[in-house]
Amino acid sequence: MRVSGLIGLDISNMNQILQTVESLKPDCVINCAAITDVDECERQPKKAELVNSIGPKNLAEISADTNIRLIQVSTDAIFDGKHGSYSEDSSPNPINTYAKTKLEGERFVSSIAENYAIVRTNFYGLNPNGKGLLNWILKSLAEKREITGFEDVVFNPLWAADLAECLLGVAQMSYIGILNCSGNQILSKYEFAKAVATNLGYNNSIIKRSSSYQAPSLIARRPKKTYLDNTRMRELLKNTKIHTIEEVLRDPSFDIYRRKTT
Repeated sequence: MRVSGLIGLDISNMNQILQTVESLKPDCVINCAAITDVDECERQPKKAELVNSIGPKNLAEISADTNIRLIQVSTDAIFDGKHGSYSEDSSPNPINTYAKTKLEGERFVSSIAENYAIVRTNFYGLNPNGKGLLNWILKSLAEKREITGFEDVVFNPLWAADLAECLLGVAQMSYIGILNCSGNQILSKYEFAKAVATNLGYNNSIIKRSSSYQAPSLIARRPKKTYLDNTRMRELLKNTKIHTIEEVLRDPSFDIYRRKTT
């Protein structure tokens, strides 16, 4: 059923995909659907497999039959995080269920589809439901709660709007294969939280250093250094602006989150 321009679709259901493709007749499908809650994937591996692996497999089969271009959004989490700076040619070594199912989805796409690209990324953005790292930091700042940032987890996240531009660019080109789409700043989760606090006018002393080893509530293992080498992205998408965290936080959309001064 179409509601306000949206159509509900279960990508693990081939019949639903077929009906939707027949109705819309798209030139390209960008698959952003995934179960990304790492601990939830650990608790419900079958559910994670259905969405993160079988879903892309179904889309790949449709793509192969119709030559609809398929862009599969994947993750930097497929690496074990031992050294970072992973290129498109680096060998994955997933260490949790989420990463394993996402990698399996990649492999289905690359082995079945012909007109495809796999975009590996790690992004941040404003979530209307309050989910995600950035929203958690913003909520904690607003409530003046101490924030614990892992200094041993290092990444180079991409602003969600920049990722959207990258995906549109990849959709419109003939590139086949894997492409890393990431930000140009490499920093720890601790440094990321500090940057958010500082640029929104908060005293960053509220941000405390910690290690992922000190988080016993986490169910799944997390890779430590997952930052991606985005050299190929910068060559192929050289006209796509990649904003720094500081540039992002200067945007008027963040005005409501700025520290109020009297």
